[in-house]
Amino acid sequence: GGFTGPVEFDTRYHESHITMTYSALITLAILGDDFSRVNKRAVINNLRRLQNEDGSFRAVGFGSETDARFLFCAVAISFMLQDWSGFNIEKAKSFALSVQSHDGGIGLLPGQESHGGPTYCICAALALLGSLDEYPGRDYLERFLINRQIGGFNGRINKPPDTCYTFWVGGALQVLGMRFHRP
Repeated sequence: GGFTGPVEFDTRYHESHITMTYSALITLAILGDDFSRVNKRAVINNLRRLQNEDGSFRAVGFGSETDARFLFCAVAISFMLQDWSGFNIEKAKSFALSVQSHDGGIGLLPGQESHGGPTYCICAALALLGSLDEYPGRDYLERFLINRQIGGFNGRINKPPDTCYTFWVGGALQVLGMRFHRP
């Protein structure tokens, strides 16, 4: 029902992975592929199998972690394939709106520490769903992101800057429509 990573172990336990599916599709899109050789129905049906009751998504169908990253992958996959029938959008949005932390940022799951990565994932997912304006506390979210700049960007409070966070935090600011101005 999707794409997998390399098969190096016992194939009885090998199945498609939502992140590998996203990565394969975005790579094909970058290369100009029209997805005509992709079994779109199988990919979309697999999303339905991976959505949890709370609207979040698992990476694989059995014994997998659940968090904001996989919700982004499901939304991006549906956006690229232009087929939203593979999951309950309202439940997905409800989960996305449940992960804002006390400091305005977004955690991987409700009640978890804010982090640049899941903040980008939720902002991008809501933008692709056309629901970014539904996000409550947007001013707190923007403040959280702007306060990540300490020379470079850090992903969490009291952490050193790191180049990967430049993407996550800068990308989230871009999705939110924040513009950078040079002095």
